[in-house]
Amino acid sequence: MQTVLAKIVADKAIWVETRKQQQPLASFSE
Repeated sequence: MQTVLAKIVADKAIWVETRKQQQPLASFSE
C-alpha cells in the first residue's frame, strides 16, 4: 500500500516539475 502511495507521489512530483518547465506561470493555477 505504501509503495503504491509513494509511486503516486513520485509521479505527481515529476508531473509538477514537467509542468513548471513547460509553463512556469501555469504552475500556480491547477
